[in-house]
Amino acid sequence: MSIFKLNQHIRDFSLKKIIPKIGVMIVLFLTILTGYTIGIYIQNKKSLEVVNRIEDVRIPVRAIVNEILIGTSKLAANQRGYFMSGDIKYKGERLEIWEKEVAFQVKRLLEFQKDLSATDQENVNVVIVKLNQYKVVQDELEQFYDENIAPVQNRIQLAQASDTASKDALLADLLQKAKLDHELHELIYNKSRKLRQDYQKILQTIKDTQEKDLHVETEQINTEIMVTNSVMISALIIATIVWAGLGYLVSRSLKKSIQKPVDMLTKLQAGELPDDVQPSEDELNAIIAAGNKVIHNMKSASLFAKNIGEGNFDHTFHVSGENDVLGNSLIQMRDKLQQVTLEDKKRNWITHGLAELGDILRKTEHMSGDFYATIVSFIVKYVNANQGGLFVTQNNQLELMACYAFNRRKYLTKTVQPGEGLVGQAYLEKEFIFLKEVPVEYLRVTSGLGDAPPRCILICPLVLKDQVYGILELASFTVFGEHQIELVKKLCEQLASVVSTEQINQQTARLLLASQQQAEELRAQEEEMRQNMEELAATQEEMFRKEQEYLNRIRELEEKTV
Repeated sequence: MSIFKLNQHIRDFSLKKIIPKIGVMIVLFLTILTGYTIGIYIQNKKSLEVVNRIEDVRIPVRAIVNEILIGTSKLAANQRGYFMSGDIKYKGERLEIWEKEVAFQVKRLLEFQKDLSATDQENVNVVIVKLNQYKVVQDELEQFYDENIAPVQNRIQLAQASDTASKDALLADLLQKAKLDHELHELIYNKSRKLRQDYQKILQTIKDTQEKDLHVETEQINTEIMVTNSVMISALIIATIVWAGLGYLVSRSLKKSIQKPVDMLTKLQAGELPDDVQPSEDELNAIIAAGNKVIHNMKSASLFAKNIGEGNFDHTFHVSGENDVLGNSLIQMRDKLQQVTLEDKKRNWITHGLAELGDILRKTEHMSGDFYATIVSFIVKYVNANQGGLFVTQNNQLELMACYAFNRRKYLTKTVQPGEGLVGQAYLEKEFIFLKEVPVEYLRVTSGLGDAPPRCILICPLVLKDQVYGILELASFTVFGEHQIELVKKLCEQLASVVSTEQINQQTARLLLASQQQAEELRAQEEEMRQNMEELAATQEEMFRKEQEYLNRIRELEEKTV
């Protein structure tokens, strides 16, 4: 079976088709790319080896040699400072520099010794010997200074500080110190200075060798980079020529092959829905077939969207599959628009109901005999209920003010105490009650709305500022929807405000009448008091007159007696 397929592929192979042309271009590209990559890899590997040698050997060795030269210069400087001043701190610093700087760098140099040339390896060994000899010579010089010059120097300093010292002894010490200084200078010149020159010369040789090797290796890297660049440019030129020729041939063939699907897609991009495109004989036939399928789907989706725009949500539309993004989006849009339309209808229904109740409240004379009956009749009809009753709070109890059932007004008298039945319970809890399973005898026993058994009961309190002004009770053969319950709640809020206002107005009227009656009684009492005051004033005047008369008689009697 595999051989048969292979033979079939060989027979089908033709450079007139798109895939064989692209295959040839890919093979040529991969061939050039492979050769180019191998060449670049080899060149980069060589360059990397040189760079690693520079970074790992040349530069570190140069730095180490410089550090050793600097450290030995510090050794000589500290020893000279010690010989000139006699300060012991220079002696300690010299030993510290030897251990932490010179010896440490020598140890590092030994680590790189195996990476150096044979000559430099031998030079490293010689440098180590010379440095050790130099340290021994410095130790001997300090010992000579400590044993010979330091005591004489101390005597000279003491003699110079003392006024009683012998000048002859001081002169002898000065001569002896000059002689010892000369001997020390000869030792430094003959031993220390020569060793220092020797190891500095060898270290400089190592440094020069590393700099020379560094220069050679840098030139090698530059040469390899130039070669690599030449190879890259040559390969790029060859690849450009080959690809330009093949690209021209393939592009010309592709332009002829893809013109049909391009025209089709151009029309689709412009928003048109063209007719089916005729199939081709090359590989692009699959694209044309898929494009024709897209056109069919777009036409179907366009018709479906048009029906949705006209409000026809029942139009049938079949999606291509689970991954049909456009089709599934249109289905979701249809469902959401249908839901939004339904919600808008419910909101409009609620708004219209509230507006109609507002008109009723404005047009109907409040607290008249038909006021509550008109309200209950409207609510029962508007929410498609079958029975309804409105209880209003009067003297801490609920009185049935209006009842409506089966399209007729009922004239019933009923009083419910707080906590009595579901109506009294809703009054106490200030929460609406919605029953979907109504007991058979509920209406006859508890509600008083009639004997027909409803399927649901809705009891909603009229609450305003946490005070209950009444209860609205509705019964229906069908279960109330959420929008109907929402409307009833909002209607109860309006009714609570109206009942509250009317009760306040009634109380105000009663208070006004009582106030007027009290004012009349006060005016009558004031008139009676005025008359009593006039009579009292007349009585007092008469009594005053009689008192004067009696006093006059008493005076006359007294005069007669005298």
